[in-house]
Amino acid sequence: MNCGRLICAECRVRLDGRNVCPECEAELESRGGRWKSVSRIAVLALVGLAVGYWLTRPGELPPEVKRLEEVGAAVESFRTDTGRWPRELGELVRKPADEAGWTGPYLGDERFLSQGRPTDVHGNPLEYGVDARGVWIATAGEDGEWQTDLAAMGSDDDPGGDDLLLWVFIEDGAPD
Repeated sequence: MNCGRLICAECRVRLDGRNVCPECEAELESRGGRWKSVSRIAVLALVGLAVGYWLTRPGELPPEVKRLEEVGAAVESFRTDTGRWPRELGELVRKPADEAGWTGPYLGDERFLSQGRPTDVHGNPLEYGVDARGVWIATAGEDGEWQTDLAAMGSDDDPGGDDLLLWVFIEDGAPD
């Protein structure tokens, strides 16, 4: 039977209009304070992890680099299909007359073609070269001016200015 008196939920002492007796209230406060500290630390740790991930996540590649990688992949596909490197980048979009294994076009985005030749994202024609280690594809960058001596380009050379260069190396010997 309920007589209207309240009983402490912790120690079962009768209360006068309260839910917890003063002794139990002090104990609960001290326990709650510890949990509040732990929960604050946990929340701060999660926020720190989220911010750390956001700051260190791999960013998007610049469009110029993406374009060079796309053309590099097309060059590799051409070589896989035909058994040789393209003589010039135009062969990626139009079939050479003497090529039976060609399954292109290997580059299909018309925005990056000028007179049947691949261009960078700024509309500048891409340069291409073949040597014993593989092929290189280069762009003069946004300004369209070459700061790199392409005639003397080696795989250990860094492009100058805003020029960008992609090497496609071979593992099975000299190019065809």
